[in-house]
Amino acid sequence: MSTTIKGVTTTTVHTLLLMLGYEATRRGRNVIHELADSNAPAVVLRTAGLRSGTIKALCATSAAALALETDLKTAQKLEFATTDLTGINMTFVLLNELTVELEDDTRKLFIVTFDFQEITP
Repeated sequence: MSTTIKGVTTTTVHTLLLMLGYEATRRGRNVIHELADSNAPAVVLRTAGLRSGTIKALCATSAAALALETDLKTAQKLEFATTDLTGINMTFVLLNELTVELEDDTRKLFIVTFDFQEITP
């Protein structure tokens, strides 16, 4: 079982020690129109948008964390793949925040936390 992040341009494969967190949201895109002469609104149904959210990755070394940070901050698409969980593989781009921090318990492992925007399911 493994979780990897691969840069499409750089083609470097980053194997995560552990995925500490995954949170995703889809924005609803339905349109509601209030009608002046009716209690019932007019509704235009649309499919929800692609996922955006946050992934928290545990890296074994500072070098691994910094290499992942370098690929995430590069202007490129990235591929997220995991055999641990089904249905969350995707192609994404970095969105908003990217943080690298030293893990508190061992003081040897590193945590890379980043926001993503899915571009291909």
